[in-house]
Amino acid sequence: MNKSDEPIIINGLDLNAIIDEIEQWLTFLNTVIGMLSFTLALACLGTNTPAINAFFSFIIVILAVEQEKRSLLGKTRKLRAAAKDNEKADIILKGIEQKYLSIPKLIFKSPIYLMGFGLLLCVIISPFVFNEYPYLTEYFNL
Repeated sequence: MNKSDEPIIINGLDLNAIIDEIEQWLTFLNTVIGMLSFTLALACLGTNTPAINAFFSFIIVILAVEQEKRSLLGKTRKLRAAAKDNEKADIILKGIEQKYLSIPKLIFKSPIYLMGFGLLLCVIISPFVFNEYPYLTEYFNL
């Protein structure tokens, strides 16, 4: 076994398992939540009250994210708890967050999630934007 193949254990948690868990989480966000958000945003645009429907859809999406976060990120939660008391665990956690959960990484690893969730948020705020800036209504011929 090479030195690089040896598992790194922090407070009884395998670092490779935590990284796999985070990669599964990003895949879930991108494929499931991204597509769900995009589909719901487009569906809301076809209704008489798109912003209200998008708000309710937003709540459903947030609940789905929170539900899946509990089941997918168990080891990561344990590492966060260990990082409060253990300096090594804190350094490992910060390194993982920087490498896998930074904004540039999220943009490139989860573009469908960002676009779908962003579109849903745009549908929610659209009435406020168009009421505040009426020239946009004329520009977009609405």
